[in-house]
Amino acid sequence: MHAPGRTLPCRRRAERIAVRGSAPVDIAVRETVWGPLYGPDHDGLFTSLRWTAREPGGLDLGLIALARAADVDEGVTSATAAAAPAMNVVLCDSTGWVAWTVCGRFPAHAGPRRILGPDCGARSWVRLRAPAELPRVIDPADALVISASSAVPEHGRGWRRNQFGGVRAARIGALLTDRSDLTPQDLLDLQRDTDAGFYTYYRDLLLNTLAEDAHNDSGDPDPAGAFASVRRARAVGTAPRAWTRWDCPC
Repeated sequence: MHAPGRTLPCRRRAERIAVRGSAPVDIAVRETVWGPLYGPDHDGLFTSLRWTAREPGGLDLGLIALARAADVDEGVTSATAAAAPAMNVVLCDSTGWVAWTVCGRFPAHAGPRRILGPDCGARSWVRLRAPAELPRVIDPADALVISASSAVPEHGRGWRRNQFGGVRAARIGALLTDRSDLTPQDLLDLQRDTDAGFYTYYRDLLLNTLAEDAHNDSGDPDPAGAFASVRRARAVGTAPRAWTRWDCPC
Protein backbone atom coordinates (compact mmCIF):
# COMPACT_ATOMS: atom_id res chain seq x y z
CA MET A 1 0.00 0.00 0.00
CA HIS A 2 1.50 3.30 -1.13
CA ALA A 3 1.55 6.54 0.84
CA PRO A 4 3.23 9.84 -0.05
CA GLY A 5 6.92 9.05 -0.37
CA ARG A 6 6.75 5.60 1.17
CA THR A 7 5.08 2.21 1.11
CA LEU A 8 2.98 1.05 4.05
CA PRO A 9 2.81 -2.65 4.92
CA CYS A 10 -0.56 -4.35 5.14
CA ARG A 11 -1.77 -5.17 8.62
CA ARG A 12 -2.36 -8.86 9.10
CA ARG A 13 -4.82 -10.51 11.45
CA ALA A 14 -6.59 -13.84 11.79
CA GLU A 15 -10.33 -14.43 12.05
CA ARG A 16 -12.00 -17.64 13.10
CA ILE A 17 -15.41 -18.57 11.69
CA ALA A 18 -17.35 -20.97 13.87
CA VAL A 19 -19.13 -23.63 11.79
CA ARG A 20 -22.00 -25.51 13.36
CA GLY A 21 -21.39 -29.24 13.39
CA SER A 22 -17.91 -28.90 11.95
CA ALA A 23 -14.46 -27.60 12.76
CA PRO A 24 -13.96 -23.83 12.81
CA VAL A 25 -12.35 -22.21 9.81
CA ASP A 26 -9.43 -19.82 10.22
CA ILE A 27 -8.86 -17.13 7.62
CA ALA A 28 -6.02 -14.65 7.25
CA VAL A 29 -7.06 -11.03 6.65
CA ARG A 30 -4.81 -8.34 5.25
CA GLU A 31 -5.94 -4.80 6.11
CA THR A 32 -5.03 -1.52 4.40
CA VAL A 33 -6.05 2.10 5.00
CA TRP A 34 -8.72 1.43 2.36
CA GLY A 35 -10.08 -1.67 4.08
CA PRO A 36 -9.38 -5.41 3.77
CA LEU A 37 -7.94 -6.98 0.63
CA TYR A 38 -10.04 -9.34 -1.46
CA GLY A 39 -8.68 -11.69 -4.07
CA PRO A 40 -6.78 -12.56 -6.01
CA ASP A 41 -9.11 -12.31 -8.99
CA HIS A 42 -8.67 -14.09 -12.33
CA ASP A 43 -5.86 -11.65 -13.21
CA GLY A 44 -4.08 -12.24 -9.92
CA LEU A 45 -5.00 -8.76 -8.65
CA PHE A 46 -6.34 -7.78 -5.23
CA THR A 47 -9.09 -5.29 -4.44
CA SER A 48 -9.29 -3.23 -1.28
CA LEU A 49 -12.81 -2.49 -0.13
CA ARG A 50 -14.13 -0.31 2.64
CA TRP A 51 -17.90 -0.07 3.07
CA THR A 52 -19.81 1.68 5.84
CA ALA A 53 -22.10 -1.33 6.31
CA ARG A 54 -19.03 -3.42 7.22
CA GLU A 55 -17.73 -0.98 9.79
CA PRO A 56 -18.36 -1.72 13.50
CA GLY A 57 -21.95 -0.63 14.14
CA GLY A 58 -22.63 -0.46 10.43
CA LEU A 59 -25.60 -2.86 10.56
CA ASP A 60 -28.41 -3.30 13.05
CA LEU A 61 -32.16 -3.92 13.18
CA GLY A 62 -33.01 -0.26 13.70
CA LEU A 63 -35.41 -0.08 10.76
CA ILE A 64 -37.83 -2.21 12.78
CA ALA A 65 -38.58 0.97 14.75
CA LEU A 66 -40.40 2.29 11.66
CA ALA A 67 -43.24 -0.11 12.47
CA ARG A 68 -43.82 1.79 15.73
CA ALA A 69 -43.49 5.31 14.34
CA ALA A 70 -46.65 7.35 14.88
CA ASP A 71 -45.95 10.02 12.23
CA VAL A 72 -43.34 11.11 9.70
CA ASP A 73 -41.30 12.92 12.35
CA GLU A 74 -40.84 9.71 14.32
CA GLY A 75 -40.31 7.81 11.08
CA VAL A 76 -37.49 10.11 10.02
CA THR A 77 -35.90 9.79 13.46
CA SER A 78 -36.09 5.99 13.24
CA ALA A 79 -34.75 5.85 9.68
CA THR A 80 -31.77 8.13 10.24
CA ALA A 81 -30.79 6.25 13.39
CA ALA A 82 -30.85 2.85 11.68
CA ALA A 83 -27.59 1.25 10.59
CA ALA A 84 -28.04 -0.33 7.17
CA PRO A 85 -26.76 -0.06 3.60
CA ALA A 86 -27.41 3.54 2.55
CA MET A 87 -30.88 4.03 1.08
CA ASN A 88 -33.34 6.79 0.24
CA VAL A 89 -36.41 6.69 2.47
CA VAL A 90 -39.80 8.18 1.53
CA LEU A 91 -42.49 8.27 4.22
CA CYS A 92 -46.17 9.25 4.49
CA ASP A 93 -48.42 9.17 7.54
CA SER A 94 -52.18 9.03 8.07
CA THR A 95 -52.45 12.82 8.20
CA GLY A 96 -51.06 13.17 4.70
CA TRP A 97 -47.64 14.51 5.68
CA VAL A 98 -44.77 13.25 3.51
CA ALA A 99 -41.06 13.16 4.12
CA TRP A 100 -37.77 12.14 2.53
CA THR A 101 -34.54 11.22 4.26
CA VAL A 102 -31.81 8.59 4.12
CA CYS A 103 -30.93 5.67 6.33
CA GLY A 104 -27.62 3.98 6.87
CA ARG A 105 -24.14 5.12 7.75
CA PHE A 106 -22.35 7.81 5.74
CA PRO A 107 -18.64 8.63 5.97
CA ALA A 108 -17.28 12.04 6.84
CA HIS A 109 -14.16 12.67 4.76
CA ALA A 110 -11.06 14.48 5.95
CA GLY A 111 -10.68 16.36 2.68
CA PRO A 112 -12.94 17.40 -0.19
CA ARG A 113 -15.37 14.83 -1.52
CA ARG A 114 -13.65 13.56 -4.65
CA ILE A 115 -12.01 10.47 -6.07
CA LEU A 116 -8.77 9.91 -4.19
CA GLY A 117 -5.65 8.12 -5.33
CA PRO A 118 -4.26 5.13 -3.43
CA ASP A 119 -1.71 7.41 -1.76
CA CYS A 120 -4.43 9.45 0.00
CA GLY A 121 -5.61 6.82 2.45
CA ALA A 122 -5.20 9.13 5.43
CA ARG A 123 -7.99 11.29 3.96
CA SER A 124 -10.39 8.46 3.17
CA TRP A 125 -12.69 8.62 6.22
CA VAL A 126 -12.56 10.42 9.52
CA ARG A 127 -15.73 9.05 11.11
CA LEU A 128 -19.29 8.03 10.39
CA ARG A 129 -21.83 10.83 10.34
CA ALA A 130 -24.27 11.13 13.23
CA PRO A 131 -28.02 10.70 12.51
CA ALA A 132 -28.60 14.41 13.17
CA GLU A 133 -26.26 15.27 10.28
CA LEU A 134 -28.27 13.34 7.70
CA PRO A 135 -30.52 15.36 5.37
CA ARG A 136 -34.29 15.30 5.56
CA VAL A 137 -37.28 17.06 3.99
CA ILE A 138 -40.51 16.98 6.01
CA ASP A 139 -43.87 18.32 4.80
CA PRO A 140 -42.62 20.37 1.84
CA ALA A 141 -44.74 23.30 0.67
CA ASP A 142 -45.93 21.50 -2.47
CA ALA A 143 -46.71 18.32 -0.48
CA LEU A 144 -44.76 16.32 -3.05
CA VAL A 145 -41.69 14.16 -2.45
CA ILE A 146 -40.02 12.39 -5.37
CA SER A 147 -36.95 10.19 -4.98
CA ALA A 148 -36.55 7.48 -7.68
CA SER A 149 -33.09 6.55 -6.33
CA SER A 150 -32.09 10.22 -6.17
CA ALA A 151 -31.95 12.83 -3.45
CA VAL A 152 -34.83 15.29 -3.56
CA PRO A 153 -33.92 18.70 -5.05
CA GLU A 154 -33.79 20.39 -1.63
CA HIS A 155 -30.80 18.23 -0.73
CA GLY A 156 -28.95 17.77 -4.02
CA ARG A 157 -25.51 18.65 -2.65
CA GLY A 158 -23.19 15.92 -1.35
CA TRP A 159 -25.91 13.30 -1.05
CA ARG A 160 -27.06 13.66 -4.61
CA ARG A 161 -27.56 10.14 -5.83
CA ASN A 162 -26.13 6.68 -6.27
CA GLN A 163 -24.66 7.48 -9.68
CA PHE A 164 -28.14 7.98 -11.12
CA GLY A 165 -28.70 11.19 -13.03
CA GLY A 166 -32.08 11.96 -11.49
CA VAL A 167 -33.72 11.75 -14.92
CA ARG A 168 -36.47 9.40 -13.78
CA ALA A 169 -37.23 11.60 -10.78
CA ALA A 170 -37.49 14.62 -13.07
CA ARG A 171 -39.87 12.72 -15.34
CA ILE A 172 -42.07 11.73 -12.40
CA GLY A 173 -42.09 15.34 -11.22
CA ALA A 174 -43.18 16.54 -14.66
CA LEU A 175 -46.10 14.11 -14.64
CA LEU A 176 -47.24 14.75 -11.06
CA THR A 177 -46.55 18.42 -10.34
CA ASP A 178 -49.65 20.61 -10.05
CA ARG A 179 -51.93 17.57 -10.18
CA SER A 180 -54.60 17.26 -7.50
CA ASP A 181 -56.88 14.85 -9.36
CA LEU A 182 -54.67 11.76 -9.48
CA THR A 183 -56.41 8.40 -9.71
CA PRO A 184 -55.12 4.83 -9.33
CA GLN A 185 -55.07 4.62 -13.13
CA ASP A 186 -52.79 7.68 -13.29
CA LEU A 187 -50.34 6.01 -10.94
CA LEU A 188 -50.50 2.79 -12.95
CA ASP A 189 -49.77 4.80 -16.09
CA LEU A 190 -46.82 6.36 -14.27
CA GLN A 191 -45.42 2.91 -13.52
CA ARG A 192 -45.79 2.03 -17.20
CA ASP A 193 -44.32 5.28 -18.48
CA THR A 194 -41.45 4.46 -20.85
CA ASP A 195 -40.21 7.92 -21.82
CA ALA A 196 -36.50 7.73 -22.65
CA GLY A 197 -35.73 11.38 -23.36
CA PHE A 198 -32.40 10.92 -21.60
CA TYR A 199 -31.13 9.07 -24.68
CA THR A 200 -32.10 11.75 -27.21
CA TYR A 201 -28.64 13.32 -27.09
CA TYR A 202 -26.89 10.00 -27.67
CA ARG A 203 -29.30 9.02 -30.46
CA ASP A 204 -28.71 12.29 -32.31
CA LEU A 205 -24.96 12.07 -31.74
CA LEU A 206 -24.81 8.59 -33.26
CA LEU A 207 -26.98 9.48 -36.24
CA ASN A 208 -25.00 12.66 -36.93
CA THR A 209 -21.72 10.78 -36.70
CA LEU A 210 -22.94 8.21 -39.20
CA ALA A 211 -23.98 11.02 -41.55
CA GLU A 212 -20.66 12.86 -41.22
CA ASP A 213 -18.74 9.71 -42.13
CA ALA A 214 -20.16 9.97 -45.65
CA HIS A 215 -18.16 13.19 -46.32
CA ASN A 216 -14.49 14.13 -46.03
CA ASP A 217 -13.07 17.16 -44.24
CA SER A 218 -13.80 19.36 -47.27
CA GLY A 219 -17.44 18.36 -47.31
CA ASP A 220 -17.08 16.36 -50.49
CA PRO A 221 -18.59 12.89 -50.82
CA ASP A 222 -16.30 10.22 -49.40
CA PRO A 223 -17.20 6.82 -50.89
CA ALA A 224 -14.97 4.92 -48.47
CA GLY A 225 -16.47 6.75 -45.52
CA ALA A 226 -19.95 6.33 -46.91
CA PHE A 227 -19.50 2.57 -47.27
CA ALA A 228 -18.10 2.38 -43.72
CA SER A 229 -21.05 4.41 -42.47
CA VAL A 230 -23.50 2.15 -44.29
CA ARG A 231 -21.87 -0.92 -42.78
CA ARG A 232 -22.07 0.58 -39.29
CA ALA A 233 -25.64 1.72 -39.84
CA ARG A 234 -26.61 -1.80 -40.91
CA ALA A 235 -24.88 -3.22 -37.86
CA VAL A 236 -26.67 -0.77 -35.59
CA GLY A 237 -29.93 -1.06 -37.48
CA THR A 238 -32.75 1.43 -37.16
CA ALA A 239 -32.79 1.15 -33.36
CA PRO A 240 -31.26 4.60 -32.66
CA ARG A 241 -34.13 6.36 -34.45
CA ALA A 242 -36.53 4.68 -32.03
CA TRP A 243 -34.65 5.79 -28.90
CA THR A 244 -37.61 7.78 -27.62
CA ARG A 245 -39.09 5.13 -25.34
CA TRP A 246 -37.92 2.13 -23.41
CA ASP A 247 -38.57 -1.27 -24.99
CA CYS A 248 -41.00 -2.25 -22.25
CA PRO A 249 -43.14 -5.41 -22.46
CA CYS A 250 -45.98 -3.68 -20.62
